[in-house]
Amino acid sequence: LQKSYKVEKVFINPEYDRARFMADIAILKLREKIDFTSPSLNGTTDCVPRWNQRDSWISNKCIVMGWGVDENNNEQRILQEAMLHMLSKKTCSIFDLDHDWEVCFCAGYPRGTKYATLGDSGGPFLCPVEINGGNDYKFVLVGLVSFGHPGCPSFFTRVSFFENWINRTINSP
Repeated sequence: LQKSYKVEKVFINPEYDRARFMADIAILKLREKIDFTSPSLNGTTDCVPRWNQRDSWISNKCIVMGWGVDENNNEQRILQEAMLHMLSKKTCSIFDLDHDWEVCFCAGYPRGTKYATLGDSGGPFLCPVEINGGNDYKFVLVGLVSFGHPGCPSFFTRVSFFENWINRTINSP
């Protein structure tokens, strides 16, 4: 069962740098609240990791989702997903030297067999975090698709870096 929501206001991060895709994050204020008690959402409301949790997720089992084009440049009508590994700052720097790796990260495979693509921008990069003493896990929103190129790892905005901006924005009148 799908439900559509209308956007009331868009908050673009004031530090956003279009040329370098830095601070590539925005918040959408919806006209109505989402019912997080819905069975399809499984009561998940705490999905944004805190800055001090940034190394607690299982970084080799993360999932990116989106409706981006496929390898033949065809638009997708069904939500696509791929499991990607977070890569080291050193590896990411090989593909793009001009980024602050505290603000962003890259994931995928050095030869780019799986990646986020055109049309995936803003989509989630979710990683599992162990809970209940390691007996269970939940997914947290670690990143947002920022940019990528076929055959290369994908680049993501690091959501936890923007924790303070997110809290200020959603709590402002």
